Amino acid sequence: MLFYYSLLLFGGLFCLQFWAVATALELDNISDYLKDVKGGILVKDGKRTSCELGVIDNQSAVVSPICMGFTTTNRTQPGVNFEVYLDAGIDGKTAKYTVENITIHPGLNSSGLNNDIAVIQYNSAGPEKWQNVILPDILHDSAKIIYVRRSLLDLDTIQWDTPQYALDSTYHYENSNKQACKNASALFMNSPDVVLCGNRTMPTPLADLTPCRVPYGTAYARIYNETFLLGTLNHASVWDVDTLCGNGMVFSYFMVYVLYIRYIESVLGYSVRTDADRYNIYEYSDNSSFAVQYPKNPDDPRLTIFDGDFYKDQKDPIVFPITESTAESSAESSADSTASSGLSHGAKIAVGVCVSIGGLLIIGAAATYMFLRRKRQKARVVDTLRQQEIQEALVPDSGDAIVPAGIGAQSDEVDVQSAIDEPLPAYRATDGGEPRISADLSSSNVE
Repeated sequence: MLFYYSLLLFGGLFCLQFWAVATALELDNISDYLKDVKGGILVKDGKRTSCELGVIDNQSAVVSPICMGFTTTNRTQPGVNFEVYLDAGIDGKTAKYTVENITIHPGLNSSGLNNDIAVIQYNSAGPEKWQNVILPDILHDSAKIIYVRRSLLDLDTIQWDTPQYALDSTYHYENSNKQACKNASALFMNSPDVVLCGNRTMPTPLADLTPCRVPYGTAYARIYNETFLLGTLNHASVWDVDTLCGNGMVFSYFMVYVLYIRYIESVLGYSVRTDADRYNIYEYSDNSSFAVQYPKNPDDPRLTIFDGDFYKDQKDPIVFPITESTAESSAESSADSTASSGLSHGAKIAVGVCVSIGGLLIIGAAATYMFLRRKRQKARVVDTLRQQEIQEALVPDSGDAIVPAGIGAQSDEVDVQSAIDEPLPAYRATDGGEPRISADLSSSNVE
């Protein structure tokens, strides 16, 4: 039994170690994935913002106009200086440029948060050097979703902090979050193909700008061994509290570019990189004037929506009271979805290996236990037979016990147990074929 338990303990420790290694290796892989893409943030009048860029190439990017401070009615900000800061992805070089042109989607509605798309252009005099890849189709089941938050430590030296990221699987997103996401956002409920929902937040990377947790800023998809740009943060919905500093259930929504690709190309005057031909991907977008219609706002007083620059002083949030029936289902499904963060690809591998190895260890341990058990049972049978042979040898056909000399010499009673414990006496064959004890027998014990 000691061996059995030791084997199980060894198997458990092995699985824990393998799980840790697999998870660490996958996190290292994500870091490598981000080196294949160029990311950036927007700086407004020399101040860092939480507005991350969906970088298209070294001359253009997509950004949330609501995060920039634009609204449905105010599409100009005279005298405001916007700058683009790019990290060291792809080419290993950081850069900063002044924004030269801003084109806001004509369907922008800051009240409904729909069509939150602005194309910004910079570095127009520089040659085109590199391009990020935009996913031209809706998410595939095999895709991994990578949420990223970038932050600048120093504007003058363009010193970047290490990107923070979280990993999710499309399967978990589709099956665990979707209904809860719909309950917390009318935009997502009406247009799930152009809005991505996640329930991940992170501690603020810039505590001097906000003490609260913040959503991730950019979403990518890892598929076909390539990292595709999905979209940038649009808004966050929080249940029960009116701040991101509390413990409310938070859902983050990203404006996905899949149906806006033709619009982006019409603004730029050239094609963006999708690698659709390379991977034989169906291009979902075919309308350069695509726009999401204004959604009907939910109206639950427990739901608070945050948009814009999360690093600004916490302004009055947009609060939409929603229906009572929606409130019950949303609270239940939100609790279910936020309680489960899903298993990463590495974790799934670890689970598979641990289950396989654990099963083999259990089978091996069970087989070993049965083998040892049978061996002990066989030893008992042999001992029993040996005792029977001794007893038969000491009891002749007449039924009178023949006791070796010295046993029971002081008593008329035969000590059978002592006789059994004594070594088996030596025998020699006779002419008649019957065994005869060769040892001298005590006359007091033999009639």
